[in-house]
Amino acid sequence: MKVLFIVIGIIILIATIIALRVFFGLGHPGNAAPYALRRQLPRDNSPLRGKTILCLGSSISSGFSSGGVSFLDYLARIDGCRIIQETVSATTLADRGYFSYLKRLRRRMARMPQAPDCFLCQLSTNDATFRSVPGRVSRCFRAEDFDVSTTVGGMEAVLAMVREKWDCPIVFYTTARYDNPRYHKLVNLLVDLQEKWDFALLDLWHDNAFNALSPEERALYMNDAIHPTRAGYLLWWLPQFQKILAEVLSKELSPKAGAAASAFCWHFAPAVLVAFAQNCIFFSRKFPHGFLQNELVFAFSLWYNNGWSIIDKEAV
Repeated sequence: MKVLFIVIGIIILIATIIALRVFFGLGHPGNAAPYALRRQLPRDNSPLRGKTILCLGSSISSGFSSGGVSFLDYLARIDGCRIIQETVSATTLADRGYFSYLKRLRRRMARMPQAPDCFLCQLSTNDATFRSVPGRVSRCFRAEDFDVSTTVGGMEAVLAMVREKWDCPIVFYTTARYDNPRYHKLVNLLVDLQEKWDFALLDLWHDNAFNALSPEERALYMNDAIHPTRAGYLLWWLPQFQKILAEVLSKELSPKAGAAASAFCWHFAPAVLVAFAQNCIFFSRKFPHGFLQNELVFAFSLWYNNGWSIIDKEAV
């Protein structure tokens, strides 16, 4: 009997080790010491330093096969971002339970009134794995009008909620290409959504150069068909996110500067016109200096001041 218990214990131990290796990447070369988070040096001149980024995602974003370390942790460590993770494994964009994307986002919004600098959202592979109804792009823009039982309806509700509550830059991202036609369909629907909602899209699925890995690179970067290792996040995924986030956040800053410059240019010209009108009317012999002069100058001034106040508010 003791021998039987010992044998059963050994079998359970071996099965546990195999499960940790297969599912969680324990002992994988891509999760070796050189790729450890603490060994990465900060980049002091990163344009992302100090930015608050909220990420809504599932296992790929939480580092399922890399010891809980993903590209988000490298962004925080290397680029100095403040990362807020709403990442839970096996969750979907379709509203299917307490931990769905939508329900977690609502709970996060309830305790986070201040907008992040950027909102990241992963196109979940679980919607394909669990066969969520894909849905279709609607003509609506209000969160309550979407069929959130579908993947597309869930995505549109997320977009509407973030736009209404935070009005911050939005970046959706896909996973790298793998053999799943259902996920491929969701990626194409996400591309259609981008045309409607005008958000930034990091489409890793359709990026041929990104997916052109050698067999050695793929073995190092991926623990399975879906989940990267630490090496995959650090060397393969991180540069893509650094690039798109820098682009999106730089665009977010430029409209204010552009608005200020536009306000200056467009309102310098009316100011000159007001002064010119005053001088022309004053020196002209065709018009009296009284009523007509005052009315014309008043009209110019009213147009100038009213227009400036409107643009000035937009530029702030």
